[in-house]
Amino acid sequence: MKKILLGLVVVMAMMFLYIYQSPIMSTVEEITNAERYLQNPPKEWSKSISYVDLKEIPIENVSAG
Repeated sequence: MKKILLGLVVVMAMMFLYIYQSPIMSTVEEITNAERYLQNPPKEWSKSISYVDLKEIPIENVSAG
């Protein structure tokens, strides 16, 4: 009986550790990277994003969130 309970505890602990994984980056690091990419976009993005089109969007239609 003790072996079964010990086995269940071990399996549950392993499942918990597998499911709960720490994030790769912290929120501050993610925001910093996002700001860096927005200020200096990669060359590949220039083909798909037209800044002229972005200026035509009314400020009322822009929201954060």
